Amino acid sequence: MMAHWKERDHWLSNEVLFARNEIWDGERFKELSWFWNPEARWVIPALCPNCKQVVGSQSIKDELGLSPETHIEEHYECSISIQCPNCYLRFEHKPKVTSGGPRNIALIGHWDGWQPFSTSCKHSCGAIEVSIATMKKSDRCSTEEVYVSGFVPSYLLPNKCPISLDPFLEILVKELEDLFVNGMEVEYTGSSEGLPPGKIVIRCILLLWTGDYPAQAQVGKFIQGGIRPCRRCNVVGAQGSESTHYYYGNYRYHSRYPSDERDLNMFVQTMKDIECEDRPTVHATMARESGFTGLSILHRLYAAYGFNILKDLTFDAMHDVTLNIIHHHLLRYLEAGILSRNEIDVRLAAIPWTSELKDGRLPTSVTKRLGFWKAEELQKFCYPASEYVLGGILPDDEYHVWILIVRITEMIFQIGRSGWSDDDIQLLKQLILRHNTLTEEVEGLKSCVVTLHNLIHYPEEIKRFSSPDNYWCYTFERAVHGYVVRSSNNRNMELSFSNSECLREFLKFHSGNVQSSMKLNTSFFPGYVHASTISEAVTMAKHRDVAYQSILVGGKKYTSLSTHEVTEVFRVLKKQQLKHFTLAVIQAPSIYMSQHGFGGTLYRVGEHVLVSDDAGELSVAKIDAILAVNIEEEYHLLLKGEEYAQSVTETGDSRIHTSSENPFVESTSSMIFFPCKSIVRKVMLFPDPDHLHDPYMYVVIDHQRPFIPLNKEAVIVPHFPEAGDMVCVRGTIGNEVYFAHIQSVNKNSNTCQEEVRPKRSLPLQDFEMRFSELSRACCMLGHVTTINMSEKARFYCPSCKLEFEFRNRYLRHLETARHKAYLQCVKIGEETSTAVLVSPHVQPTDCGSSSPAANGLDSGPVVTEGESCYIHVDDVDDFEGAFESDIIEPPAVVSAEREESASAVDSSLSHLSEADSYKPFASKLLAMAYLIVHSPRPMGQSNFKFILHTLRTSCSAVPSLSRLAKYRLPGYFTPKMHLTSTGIPFYTNSVSNSIKLCFGIPEIGKNLEGQDGIYANVHKLEHHPGTPVNGYVLSETVCIAVCSIKAVLPELQTWALNIFQYQDGCLVRLTDDEYTTLSSPHPMKAKSIGCGGLPVIMAPISIFSDDTSGNKSKVWNKFNSWNFLLAGLSRKDNAKLHNIHFICASNKAPVMEMAVPLVQEFNALEHEGIVVFNAFLQCKMIVVAPILSFLCDNPRGAEICSQLGATAVMYCRICTVDVSSGLQGIGHLRTKTDTVAQIQRIQSLPTKRERKQMQTQLGTSCKPNPMLELAVDPHQSTPVEALHTLVLGPYKYMLRSRMARFSPQQRKEVLARIASFPFSGFALRLSQDISKYYKSFVGRDFKTLAQLALFVFPPLVSPGETEVWLALSKVFKLVYCERFTPDKVESMKSVCLGFAQAVDKHCPELRSKLKIHLLYHLPDHMLQFGAPSGFNTERCESYNGVIRSHNIYANKHAPSKDIANSFAIQESIRFFCSGVHLDQSEMQCGDGVIKLYQSSEVEDFLTGTPSTCDKAIYCHGALPLDGRAKAQSGGRAATSCEGTGNKRSGASSKRRRKQREQETREAERRQREEEKQREQETREAERRQREEEKQREQETREAERRQREEEKQRQAERERQARDEWKAQFEMVARLAQDGRNREGEQTGRILKEAEAKVAKLTERDDIEAYLATFERTMTAYEVNRQRWVYKLAPQLSGKAQQAYAAMSSEESVDYERVKAATVS
Repeated sequence: MMAHWKERDHWLSNEVLFARNEIWDGERFKELSWFWNPEARWVIPALCPNCKQVVGSQSIKDELGLSPETHIEEHYECSISIQCPNCYLRFEHKPKVTSGGPRNIALIGHWDGWQPFSTSCKHSCGAIEVSIATMKKSDRCSTEEVYVSGFVPSYLLPNKCPISLDPFLEILVKELEDLFVNGMEVEYTGSSEGLPPGKIVIRCILLLWTGDYPAQAQVGKFIQGGIRPCRRCNVVGAQGSESTHYYYGNYRYHSRYPSDERDLNMFVQTMKDIECEDRPTVHATMARESGFTGLSILHRLYAAYGFNILKDLTFDAMHDVTLNIIHHHLLRYLEAGILSRNEIDVRLAAIPWTSELKDGRLPTSVTKRLGFWKAEELQKFCYPASEYVLGGILPDDEYHVWILIVRITEMIFQIGRSGWSDDDIQLLKQLILRHNTLTEEVEGLKSCVVTLHNLIHYPEEIKRFSSPDNYWCYTFERAVHGYVVRSSNNRNMELSFSNSECLREFLKFHSGNVQSSMKLNTSFFPGYVHASTISEAVTMAKHRDVAYQSILVGGKKYTSLSTHEVTEVFRVLKKQQLKHFTLAVIQAPSIYMSQHGFGGTLYRVGEHVLVSDDAGELSVAKIDAILAVNIEEEYHLLLKGEEYAQSVTETGDSRIHTSSENPFVESTSSMIFFPCKSIVRKVMLFPDPDHLHDPYMYVVIDHQRPFIPLNKEAVIVPHFPEAGDMVCVRGTIGNEVYFAHIQSVNKNSNTCQEEVRPKRSLPLQDFEMRFSELSRACCMLGHVTTINMSEKARFYCPSCKLEFEFRNRYLRHLETARHKAYLQCVKIGEETSTAVLVSPHVQPTDCGSSSPAANGLDSGPVVTEGESCYIHVDDVDDFEGAFESDIIEPPAVVSAEREESASAVDSSLSHLSEADSYKPFASKLLAMAYLIVHSPRPMGQSNFKFILHTLRTSCSAVPSLSRLAKYRLPGYFTPKMHLTSTGIPFYTNSVSNSIKLCFGIPEIGKNLEGQDGIYANVHKLEHHPGTPVNGYVLSETVCIAVCSIKAVLPELQTWALNIFQYQDGCLVRLTDDEYTTLSSPHPMKAKSIGCGGLPVIMAPISIFSDDTSGNKSKVWNKFNSWNFLLAGLSRKDNAKLHNIHFICASNKAPVMEMAVPLVQEFNALEHEGIVVFNAFLQCKMIVVAPILSFLCDNPRGAEICSQLGATAVMYCRICTVDVSSGLQGIGHLRTKTDTVAQIQRIQSLPTKRERKQMQTQLGTSCKPNPMLELAVDPHQSTPVEALHTLVLGPYKYMLRSRMARFSPQQRKEVLARIASFPFSGFALRLSQDISKYYKSFVGRDFKTLAQLALFVFPPLVSPGETEVWLALSKVFKLVYCERFTPDKVESMKSVCLGFAQAVDKHCPELRSKLKIHLLYHLPDHMLQFGAPSGFNTERCESYNGVIRSHNIYANKHAPSKDIANSFAIQESIRFFCSGVHLDQSEMQCGDGVIKLYQSSEVEDFLTGTPSTCDKAIYCHGALPLDGRAKAQSGGRAATSCEGTGNKRSGASSKRRRKQREQETREAERRQREEEKQREQETREAERRQREEEKQREQETREAERRQREEEKQRQAERERQARDEWKAQFEMVARLAQDGRNREGEQTGRILKEAEAKVAKLTERDDIEAYLATFERTMTAYEVNRQRWVYKLAPQLSGKAQQAYAAMSSEESVDYERVKAATVS
C-alpha cells in the first residue's frame, strides 16, 4: 500500500514527467497530493453534532477570514462558531490542522448487481466493494484485494426508486467521513522510505467510483438514456423516426463544437430540488430535463475533499467497449447477413493463440457460442483476431468503421497498459471521434446510443485517473464468481456471503506472509536460475535482493549438441571456440522473462517470437529448444529455433496483408541460435487466408507491439463544414488535389456547394459535396471568388404547377384554399413534393442573404494555418441523387406549362366555390360518392363503378373509383406491419390513434366526462373544513362499494394521496379497512408538467379477442382478432358497433404472437399516457388508458392467462380448484406471479413427459404469453360473461341432454307448448324446430329458450330436474341484471351455490363442466366490474360479422393488411364526419358533411345497424320488446296516467279500452295467420328436406354397392395371383425333382416344406389372435420366408378379416404386419 510513495516524484510535481500508467499518475491524484505530502498542512473538516455530516475546511477558513490559498501551520486555541450547510445548525468548533501522511489510504469504490444462482431468477443480489488505490495495479488486480462493504438484497429494493440504494451506501459514506476527519490509530510494523514503525493515525479518502453504466447511474442518481444522459457534458438526445428512444448523434458537428462541460456547482441545487420533490410527475419532468434523479449520497464527500460525482464516477471500458460497442458491431454484421458465420468460424479456428491468451476465455465459435461470449472473449476477438478473421470478407465501408474500434481496443487493452503519453491520449481522441462519426453515417442514428457517446470522455478520464486498467471492472466481476461458488443453503444469502467474506479477510490478514523456500542456483553457476513452477519464477523475479530477468521454468534435463551446433553457439556468443571442449547443456521447456509484457512473459517451446539482431533488424523465429550452455563456469541462456523470412512477390516487393498491413513470412527450414536477451516479444503466425488448410506463408500477428504505427495527424476526424471553410479535395481521377471553398451548406441533404480550384491553372468549377466526403478545414492563400447572389431564386409549386419569384408569395400560395382543395380533391392519393429552387446555386433558405447566419448556421469558419486533409469525391451524378425527390424544372418549361395546367385545374375544380360547407369535398355529391366507395357494406367493383357512373350523369366532376379509393381523410393512420417469430406478417391499427380520434369528437368526450357507475371518477378536492386541500375524493354518484375500486383500478393504490367519502353530506376519510392511505404522489404529474401542466384523465379500455371464420360457407377459415372498447362509455354507447375499435386480425399469425406489439402499446398507454385534444372541453390533456378487463370466451381467456382450460386437472383460469371439487366452491385465487413461477418450474423439468404431466396437473401452459408482461393481472381481469359461460354452457348442456331423452310424443308436446307461448314481448322467436334442430341452436336461440324453459319443461321432467331448471333461471336473472347493490352479494353467491348443488344432486353428468364452476366467480366479478351486462361479449361477437365481410370482398392475398386498412379508412370516416377536432383549430370538415353523416339513412348505411331499429345489438335481461309490444305497454302507461292525473270521463276511457282490445285482437289474428303461414312454409321445407335426404341415401347406397363390387374384383384378382404363384412354385419343385439336378438340397427341402405348410381356413368361431398365433408358429416350424406369409394367410381368411384385407391397398396388402394389424382391429 506504499507503492504510491515509492513513486512520489510522479505526483508531487505539477508537471507531467512520466507516462500515465499507475493511478497516481493522473491529475486527480495530484490534486489530492496534500493528503500524502508530509510537508503540506491542511485544516481538518468538522463533523456536525446533529446530522453527523462534514463541514468542509473552506467553511472553517471562511469563519476565520482566511482565503482558500492560505496555509495554516498550527492549531487554533480558540473555538469558532460554524454553521452546518446541511441542517443549518450553528455549533462551536475548535479548528485543527494536520499534515499529509504517506501511509494514508485512497479507495476505489464499486457497486454492481448480480445473480446468486447459475440461472436467472428474481432473487438478485448486489455488492458494494472497495479496493486500495495506493497499491500497484498489478497487485490490485487480484480478487484478494477486493473488500466488501456490504451485500445488498436487490430483489427487495423498490423499482425505479432513486433512493433505494442510499441506506446501504450511507454506512460506507459515514465511515469514510469518520476516517477522513478523525482518522484511525494503527500499529505500523513496516519500515520503508524513512517511515519508522509505531503507532500512527492514518486517514482514508474515496478517490473514484467505478461500475457499469446502469450501476453508475444508480449510485450517482443519473437518468439512463433520455434527453440528457451524460453526466460529463450537456449533450442533448434526439428521438428516432421509428421509436421513442433517444439517440445521441451529430458527431460531425460535435467534433467541431464539443458540448459544454457540466459544472457540479451549477447543478447541486437542481439535484437537491429533485431529491426533495415528492410528486412523481414533477420529479420525472425535472429528471428528464436535467438528467438527474436526485443528489447522490456520495456528494457528502465533496465538502471533505472535493469528491465530484460528475467527474469521479468513471466509465468502464469492460462494459462500454467490449460488451456494448464491439458486441453491437459484430451482432449487426451477422444479423444483417453481411458476414457468414461459418466462414468466421473457420478462420477463427485457425488463430494460433498464445499461452497468455489461452489463460482465460477464448472466442471459439460465432455460430454456437456468440450468445455466451463474455467481455474477455469479445475483446480478444476484436483484438488481435478480427483483423485476420474479418479482413477480406467485411465490406470496405464497414471494415473502415470496424478497424477504428480495433485500434481503440488495442490502445485501451494492450498499449495503454504500459502508460499513456499526451500523444497517445490525443490519438485515442481522434480515433474515437472518427469512429463515432463514421458509425453514425454508416449505420444511422439508431447506432448512436449513450455508450457510444461515453467513448468521447475516455481521453479526459485518462488524464484525470490515468490508464483505464486501474479502475475497470474485471477484478470486481471476477470477485463475484468467488461469492457465488461458496456453499450456501440459499436462505438469507446476503448474510451467508457477508460471513464468508469476513472470514476470508480475517484469515488473509492474520495468516502472515509465508515465504516459500527457493533454491537459487547462482553460487556455483552464475547466470543460470531455475524454477519448477511459474509461480515460483514470479516470486524469484520479485526478490528483494536479486532481480532475475530470465528464469528457466519446468523440468530440466541435460543434453548435448552436435559439432555444427557447438560452432554456431560460439559464433552467437562471440567467444573463441576451444578445441576438444565439451559443452554442458541444460534444456528446459520454457523461460520466464520478467521485463516483458505486464508482469512478465513466459516463452514456451513451439511459440513464435520476434528476435532482434545486432543491427536492430527484426525477424521471426520459432522456439524449438531453450538451452542453458555452460562455458567457463558461466551459464549462457540461448534459444534454438527455426527462422522465418519475409515473403516477397515476383517483382521483389514485400508481400503485405492488406487488412492489417502486417507482412507475410515463410519458413526457411534453417536452424539458428540466438540469446534470450535478443527476444523482443511474442507473435502469432496466422496462415494465409487463401490457403488456410495448406499454407505456405503466414501473416505475422504482432499482438504485443508497444505502439500503433499511427500518429494523431494521420487520423482525420470528419469535418463539419460551414460557409467560408477551405478544404482539400482529392479527385477520383488521378487523385489530383483540389482546394475548395465552401459557399453554402444544405443540412437537410447533408451536402454543400463548393467552388473548386485545381492546383494547376484551370478555370474555377462548382461542385456539390456530401458531408461524408469532407474532413477538416484547410488554409489557402489567395483570392477566391464567392458566389454571385445577384441571380434571383424562383420558387415552384409542383402540385399547382405555378412559379413564384418571391418566397413570401410562394408561402402565401401554400395557405390558399385553392391549393389545399387541389391537393385533397384533385391529387387524391398522389404524393406532393415541396417546392425547390430553379436556380442550381441557391437554396430556398438563401433568399435575401448571402451570409452564413442567414442560413441558420454560425458565421465564421474555424480555420487554423497548416491544417490539411484529403477526401475522395464521387461523380456529380451521384450527388444529384440527393435531390431526386425534388422537382426541378427549367424556367422555360414552367412558363410554357403554366397556362395549360392552370386551365386544367380550373376545369376540374370549377365547383370549388361550393365546397365551404362540405369541405374537404367539393360538393355534397362528391362527399356522397366517397362515403359510398368506403362504406362497410361489401360490394363489388362493378357495383361501385355503376353507382359512380350514375352520379356522373348529374355532375361530371365525380372522380374515378381508383382516385376515390386512394384518397385518405385526415385522421387516417396507415396500419403498421409486424412479423411473428416464424416470419408471418400481420398488420395492426394503433390504439393510441383511435383514442385520440375518440376524444376529438365532442359527443364522445361528453359521454366519457359524464359517466359514473363502476368507473369511479377521481376529482380534485375542493376546500372543506377539516380536510387537507391536496387530497382526492370519490365521486358522490359512485354506486358500488368503495373497496371495489382497488379491483377496478389497482394502480390507484399507489397514486392517491388521501381518500375521502361522502357520508351524510360530509367528507369522511376512509378507514384503513376500507382503503389504504398512501402518500406517494401521482406518477403522471411529471409528464403533465412536462407537457405544460396539462390535466390528466383516465380512460380505461376493455380488450376483446376472439376467433371467427373468414368465410360465409361451412369451410372454416379461422381469423384471430383483437379489438378494444372505451370502458368509460355507457353500455348503450358501447353496444353500437362503431364504438368497437378494430386493432388487428390474421388467419395465419398465432393470436399470442399478434399480441406482442400490442402489449408494448398497452404498457405505454398505461404508464406514459398520450396527449390528446378533448373537443368537448376544448383543451389538450393527457389520457392514461389502463386495461380494465379482457372480454373473451373461456378458451381464449385461458390462453390469455397461460392456462390449459378444461383439459387440465386444475381447469379454472381464476382459481386453483380441480375437476373433482369444482362444484364445491372457489379455490386459491391465481395470480400472475404464481403463473410465472409455475412456468419456470415446469420448464426446469428434464423430460418432455414430466413437463406435460406437470402442465396438465397445474393447468398452466408454457407457451410464450406476452400478456404476462402487462401491469394488469389477466387471471383477475377476465370476467365471467353470460353468452359463453351460461347461455352456451348449462343451458346448452341441459337442452341437449333433455331433448335426447324425450320420446317423439314428448317432443310434440314441447313444440305445442312453445307454439302456444305469447311471443309478443320478444324481438324474435325460436328460429328453428326445437325437436329436430336443437343441436344447431345458437346463442340467440338458447337465450330465448331460457325465458321459456320454466313454462315448457317442468311438466315433462322429474322434480329434481325441475329444481335444476329453476335454479338455472335464477342464475340467468342474475347475469342479465341491469344494476345491483353491494349488500346483495351474499344472495348472489347463494344463487350460484344453489344451482351448483342442484346440478351435483340431479345432473351428475355435468359435475366436471368448467362453465358451471365459473359461475362461482360471477358475484366477485360483479363487485369488481359492475353489472354483468357491462362485460358481456354479445355486442363484440356481432362485430365478427363485420370483420368477416371485410375479408370476403378482399383479394385474399394479404387479408390481415386489407382488413386493417379497411377498418382504418372507415374509422377515419366515422370520426372525421362526426366533427372531429385534431387540435385546437376548427373542425376538419364542414357542417354539411356532419349533417349528411348524421342523417338516419347515411348512418344506417355506414354503421350497418338501423338508427331507428328497436332491436338492440345487446339486450339486457329479457329480450327487448318489439314495436307493437312497446306501443301496447306505452298505451297502458298513458291510460293509467290520464286516469289518475287528469280524471277523464269513464265513457271515453271505455271507448279507448275497447279500441285497444280490438286492435289487440286484430294484431293477434294477423299473428296467427303469420304463424300458420310460417308453419306451412316449415312443412314444405321439411318435405323438400326429406326428399333430398332420400335422394342422398339412394346415392349413398349406390356408391356403396359399386364399392363392394370393386372390392370383390380386387379380391378375386389377388386370389388369382396367389394361385398362379403357388402353381409356379409347385411346377418348379416337380421339375427339380424330375430332373434330379437339385444340387441345393436344403433349398429344395425348404421349398417343399413351404409347400406343405398349411393351416385350416378361418371360421367365425375362431379367435383371430389365436388363429394368427397358430399360423405364425406353423410358418416358423416349416421355415417359410416371412415375406411370403401373406400369400399363405390370404386364401384362408373369411368374414370380417377377409373384408379388412380386401379394403387394404395393393401396397399395404403385401406387408404381413399391416395385414395382421388390420385383421385384428
